[in-house]
Amino acid sequence: MKKYSIFIATLLLLSACKSSSTADVIPTEEVRDVKDCKEEGGLVVQGEYLKCVTESGEFPLGKPIQETQREPGAEDWKNEPFFLALQERGEALDFTWDMDPAVMGEHGKTVVLQNEMVFFFRFASAEEAQQDITSVQESGKTTKGMGVYWGEDAAYFRNGAVVAVYNGHNENIVSLLEQASSS
Repeated sequence: MKKYSIFIATLLLLSACKSSSTADVIPTEEVRDVKDCKEEGGLVVQGEYLKCVTESGEFPLGKPIQETQREPGAEDWKNEPFFLALQERGEALDFTWDMDPAVMGEHGKTVVLQNEMVFFFRFASAEEAQQDITSVQESGKTTKGMGVYWGEDAAYFRNGAVVAVYNGHNENIVSLLEQASSS
């Protein structure tokens, strides 16, 4: 009986080793840092957790992505005056993803304009939008205390309760955003 028990235990041990082969292992998300974010031209955002927003999406900094899963906001902004003004100027508004939680305001979106990222944030009112712009420019923090670093060349544009943040050098995009914010 003892030999039979040892045989069964050995067989179970060997079968357990076989079933956990590399083909069955689920790969884990690599942990990335601020340097990775800057190399990808991303935006470092401190909120619920430190994250990076890039053209290819969002990724957490210093944590595996499984620890920071969230449900997207999926807000439809097609009737916002800012977006109507951009569409009148021929922009297709290729929305790539929602930001949830939003870096500023109540809701956030990343939009590709002329192959560059522009971040849009919707607030409860135009006054709250302007207060957040001022707060970020002066202290690097939103009125809710969230630290945000957009980069040296960040430009802010507001149309009503929607703020656009652009960190780039494309004069066509700057002009387009200036026109749409003054409509």
